[in-house]
Amino acid sequence: MSYLKAAKYTDLETIYSQVSGPGGLALAEFIAEIPELRSGRRLLDVGINRGYQSCFIAKEYGVTVIGIEPWADFFVTVDETEAAVRTAGFEIGEAGYAPDARKWWLEFAEFDPYCRQDPEGEAKVIRADNGRWLSFGYVIARKAASAN
Repeated sequence: MSYLKAAKYTDLETIYSQVSGPGGLALAEFIAEIPELRSGRRLLDVGINRGYQSCFIAKEYGVTVIGIEPWADFFVTVDETEAAVRTAGFEIGEAGYAPDARKWWLEFAEFDPYCRQDPEGEAKVIRADNGRWLSFGYVIARKAASAN
């Protein structure tokens, strides 16, 4: 896949110091393209962390982003996240795993400040396993038609 909007931002050290996992701005672009975000739309980012990727989406797509960080446990499965989103009254548009997740994990291992501090820790495991033990799931949802 080609991520033309994300490719304009080349300072991966800054990007990975501000995002919580792999993919950086390419992940944000991947997610934004699924519902075909366009100027004037609104986006709720559940699990915003520092908000760097949401700022990118707001700037590049002209949308208004509102973000919340509700979970103490960030490592839940796509199925668990999908169930929680449904329970909150949203319809699931699409859920799955990003196809470039392995590539993003390898890039993350190279540029993340914590991986760089301890190259024999998590970064070594990511490189040795080619990122296979890590996945990056997403859930795209919208307000249920019957909701107010």
